[in-house]
Amino acid sequence: MGAWAFFSLALVLGLSPYTSRCQTTGSLQLQVDAAKWNASEFAISSFIENNVNRGDDGGLYAVKVQNRAFQETSTYLTIPGWEKVGDASLYLDPDTPLAALKRSMEIYIRADKSATKGQRAGVNNTGWFGIPIKPQQYKASFWAKTDSKARLSGTIELSLASLTDGKTYASATFDTAQVTQTWKQFTTTLRPTATAPDSNNVLSLTMEVLPDRDQYAWFNLVSLFPPTFNNRTNGLRPDLAKVLADMKPKHVRIPGGSNMQGGDISSRYNWTLTLGALQNRPGRVGYWVGYQTEGLGLMELLDMIEDFGATPVLGVYDGYAADDESIPNTTQLDKYIESAVNELHFVLGDAKTNNWGKLRAQLGHPEPYDLQYVEIGNEDFTSTTYDYRWQRFYSAMKAAYPKLNFIATSSINGVNLPAVDVHDFSGPDYFYALFDRYDNWPRNGTQIWELENAVINTDSSNPFGTPDTRLQSPTLQGSIAEAVYLMGMQRNGDLVVATSYAPYLANVYASQWTPNMINFNISHISLSTSYYVHQMMSLARADKTHSVTSSAAIGPLYWAATSADNATTFFIEIANVNDTDISLTATIHNVNSPVPSTSRNVQVQATVLAASPGQPYSVANDLDHIDSVSPSIQNITATRTGSAIQFAATVKGWSFGIYRIDI
Repeated sequence: MGAWAFFSLALVLGLSPYTSRCQTTGSLQLQVDAAKWNASEFAISSFIENNVNRGDDGGLYAVKVQNRAFQETSTYLTIPGWEKVGDASLYLDPDTPLAALKRSMEIYIRADKSATKGQRAGVNNTGWFGIPIKPQQYKASFWAKTDSKARLSGTIELSLASLTDGKTYASATFDTAQVTQTWKQFTTTLRPTATAPDSNNVLSLTMEVLPDRDQYAWFNLVSLFPPTFNNRTNGLRPDLAKVLADMKPKHVRIPGGSNMQGGDISSRYNWTLTLGALQNRPGRVGYWVGYQTEGLGLMELLDMIEDFGATPVLGVYDGYAADDESIPNTTQLDKYIESAVNELHFVLGDAKTNNWGKLRAQLGHPEPYDLQYVEIGNEDFTSTTYDYRWQRFYSAMKAAYPKLNFIATSSINGVNLPAVDVHDFSGPDYFYALFDRYDNWPRNGTQIWELENAVINTDSSNPFGTPDTRLQSPTLQGSIAEAVYLMGMQRNGDLVVATSYAPYLANVYASQWTPNMINFNISHISLSTSYYVHQMMSLARADKTHSVTSSAAIGPLYWAATSADNATTFFIEIANVNDTDISLTATIHNVNSPVPSTSRNVQVQATVLAASPGQPYSVANDLDHIDSVSPSIQNITATRTGSAIQFAATVKGWSFGIYRIDI
């Protein structure tokens, strides 16, 4: 996603966002024909834009040290994330790099004749707006070196401490005699036995203050990892990773959108610089915020997707930057194409015969990853050069891996693309109107992926929104509007393969975009109403969409009917975009399973997202109101008579519900 993603691609394509709706009043009867269906590929996917809102550094990436390799600087006298302890002087030294990490921090501690035994000085790291301290293991490390002139004495101490109560909760010491004139890594495990009162905690790195001489040393790559998701080395923050995994996405798009492009060509995503030892990852300027460490690199993202039980949609850099700069259609483009093909070799290559595959195996993944989909570029509808770039990248990668499925990020005049990624951002009315967008869309062989969409404001006539209309968090109204569009895509699952909300993650202390599906700080998570809508639909994954006739036209109720598992599980989905409760009677005809000799009861599980009595449709979940609204589950009794199943329910005002019927 990027600055251009604020508006709907539909407007670029000249599509009308509005359609008339008749009103359903009082009651609604739905007749679902189990014998009439279309095959469906539609599924909920995830899009991890890894730099916006500190989504990885400071978010999904589990490391708790901010600016651990001093790649991000504000001024000469200020180092983001770091504070002096005692009478220490700090210098960022570009002449003492650690491998690919260009700057190191020199800590200089002057002699103090009045120093008392045990007096220390150095630095604190304040983490990503705090560090939680709990009774668990923290893997901590740092690199250090000195020079021939320094005469170090005493110890280096690494500790976890609270600024609120002044207590040290865990610490480890290292003999300064171990520090040499070449870089050396020091590792330990910190084990607090109690929980700090809040997150106002620091990781301290200090040396002793000596009465008779100065001390100094260089430090870099200071890390602190609590337990990670699935215990992966260099892994993910467990609570954030779990809520992503709980979405049960079928696909996950990596490694980002505009951040993959980079603000300019020099800051593009270079996958080769995200592999291997952390000291060999130089990082780059982030498109959205700060510096991108690339600690959460290509392999970590692919491992994450495996842990989720999903498959990747791999975005590849295609010679176009977010500043609208393109690599020309000359031999200059060759090295970027070669890099894209080599990236496929790394992900898919045989470890016995392919050098990139061998590297993957050496880094811990002998077997190829389950890659099926590759997206070429990001939001190239803002470009005038995508025609030649698509053709050259597509031809080279298709020749190397003919079985892969490729997704374009813009339409191209005169080219019948295999698939195209469409993005939509606007207000609720616009999304209601999208319900039937794909009903009459040309079936010309081009599949649709909707990998970025969200209701972002309250005014559909102004997709950008204003300070008065732009949402800070998804609201119930907006999320139900998204559900309407999701059902419209699902009804056309022969055409629309997948959809994803965007963006997913936002650290509330470092946000560049609102609203976001999952807001968090260092210790808490807020799951939005949009999270619940997408999770509900993801858990109701189906492979058939069914014909439905109704007693009224759409509005304010919208619906879809699907089935899965060889038509032994049916789903009826209904959104109500009005504050009036409406009575529903739903009947599924021509159920193809053994017909009972007499009528019998069948259980229907209803999962419903709706406001509580007295709550407005603008209700939202945030870190101050984490549980304002969430889905409820209730059982309804249906009646099976012959080959028909019928049940009745009340569709609450401003609600989205999924009724699951297992035969």
